[in-house]
Amino acid sequence: MFIDNVFNLDGQLYEKVVPPRPIQKISTAWSLHDSNWFADWPTSAQKIIWFYERAGGATADGVISLTPSIVERLLALTGPIAMPEYGVSFTEENFVDLLQQKVEVDYDKLENQPKKIMADFAPKFLDRLWEVWPQNYGQIFDVLNDSLAQKDFCFIFQTPRFKKLSVSKVGAVKF
Repeated sequence: MFIDNVFNLDGQLYEKVVPPRPIQKISTAWSLHDSNWFADWPTSAQKIIWFYERAGGATADGVISLTPSIVERLLALTGPIAMPEYGVSFTEENFVDLLQQKVEVDYDKLENQPKKIMADFAPKFLDRLWEVWPQNYGQIFDVLNDSLAQKDFCFIFQTPRFKKLSVSKVGAVKF
């Protein structure tokens, strides 16, 4: 898994892409960081992939999008995730506020990688999720299914192996 700051690839797109009219009021060019523009997820996901690949990213197998609320709900099942290198421990109660503080204010300005904490958090979080999977898989599925219905969790895959995985209109996963 590779997590990066969207702005790292933005500067790599040499092609000027005319943005949708409303974006033209604030920018003359369209890029990856504004690509989640469309109201429907599949169209936005395809545009994200289009920008990502043209800006020098690897060929994308798909796109997964999630809101902080799904992470909060899953943290209730995993328990706290300690991030000693940042002097914090994420819980369901503090995740959004603490992450926002670390990304927007409390980061190393010389290193200038404010979202690095997210890249460092993700593998620890996923490892913990797998640790608690055997005893909590039913609750984890409930959170994921509920999050699909609420559109807090969306995905699209391009590879033939996963392309048949789709989200129905009510949000339940179908195979």
